[in-house]
Amino acid sequence: MGQDCPFTLLTDSGEDLHRRLAELGNGYQHIVIDTPPGHDSVVRSAILSATDVLVPLAPSLMDINRLRPTIELIAAVERLNAPTIRVLLTRVRPNTRMSRLARDTLGELGIPVVDAEIPLLEAYVTGFGLVPPDGHRYGAVLDELLTKEVAA
Repeated sequence: MGQDCPFTLLTDSGEDLHRRLAELGNGYQHIVIDTPPGHDSVVRSAILSATDVLVPLAPSLMDINRLRPTIELIAAVERLNAPTIRVLLTRVRPNTRMSRLARDTLGELGIPVVDAEIPLLEAYVTGFGLVPPDGHRYGAVLDELLTKEVAA
């Protein structure tokens, strides 16, 4: 895992990441922090470190409902750090009623959704820990995020 990765990987998490991030990230233009769901203290530390929070979410009402604790955690630390938040729809079956409903529901809740989406593909499920295959959609996500960063 990570051997052919085109960037540096650190597997260092913890409740004090926000205190150590400046040192860990020295010399890097961008840092991506991937946190495990359900570990509030680790997620809180990552939110305290972040300028942007991108939440991957399957387009289902059940998953949208499960987004609430993350939104509440971001709101709880807002006075210390107020990152932008966006949702990235993953495991999407294109042009389905559920994918449209998810976008509409998140929009009604005032939660911005990235235009690019990650489709439901076997290659993503079986490729955990590997560099995504040619033709993957994560490049479109990165392009969109970097374009919005430059425009900001």
